[in-house]
Amino acid sequence: NVYMPLLIPESLLQKEKDHVEGFAPECAWVTLGGGDAALGANLLHLKPCIEVREGKMGVAKKYRGKLTDVLVQYVKDKLSDPAAVDPRRIFITDSGVSDELYEQVRQAVLACIPDAEVHHTRAGCTVSSHCGPQCLGILFYNR
Repeated sequence: NVYMPLLIPESLLQKEKDHVEGFAPECAWVTLGGGDAALGANLLHLKPCIEVREGKMGVAKKYRGKLTDVLVQYVKDKLSDPAAVDPRRIFITDSGVSDELYEQVRQAVLACIPDAEVHHTRAGCTVSSHCGPQCLGILFYNR
């Protein structure tokens, strides 16, 4: 299983809505009073977690809040059962986050699984081009 949330800034969602008719539902876009006012995912601080399970991708959970808080909670959720996680080769993969944010996520992983062998990798061009900067995921083997 691969767990990788797609944390998409509002600016990228704005661009996408111009290219895809009816793009709104998963991103909490709404029309108010018949106008064009929209409450985007960024305004609501929503950050969807996309999971790939058995070859299918879908929204597993919608987190809400600051990116740093969301990513720490994401780590806690995914590593909540340390006995089910193989501590060898846990990868933190991102499409471009600050060293500080990476370190916060790394510390959250180690708080859940102290003996984890943590590696930092960059997402490939396909993931990076689709989800933009600040997409981050944790990849690991189940026991």
